Amino acid sequence: MVALLNLLVLRADKPDELVPFYEALGVTFKVERHGKGPEHYSGACGEALLEIYPSLPGESTAATRLGFIVDDVEQVCLAAGSLGSIVKEPSHTQWGIRAVLADPIGHKVEVVQRA
Repeated sequence: MVALLNLLVLRADKPDELVPFYEALGVTFKVERHGKGPEHYSGACGEALLEIYPSLPGESTAATRLGFIVDDVEQVCLAAGSLGSIVKEPSHTQWGIRAVLADPIGHKVEVVQRA
């Protein structure tokens, strides 16, 4: 049996500051609210959802590392790198062309070019 990831939730003091970074990776967000819960952003990543919620006091997901397969690592670095930072420049690896970025609050984001 293989488990498939269907949801990843990031938390940020200012969630709207993360949206442009992840949109530069190709995620399209919509604003949602479930019942009396907080308004948040939700976007499909393949079969999984990436959601960005406001942080609660003392709560952080900044140590979380994410990985995405993209069509063009160089293009993503140009678009998302200006919204966050480039931690490791694109290079050829055994997994393909790979780079590591950091979003505006420090989540490390690995991008690998689709073969």
